[in-house]
Amino acid sequence: MFLQRKKFKKLLDEGIITQEEFNNKKKQLLGI
Repeated sequence: MFLQRKKFKKLLDEGIITQEEFNNKKKQLLGI
């Protein structure tokens, strides 16, 4: 799960996904 989050953070940093998409994915991964 941590590695997945790191991967999405990289996508966010590179501008491939938006902050909102990152937050949604993080919530999904954390099961919130």
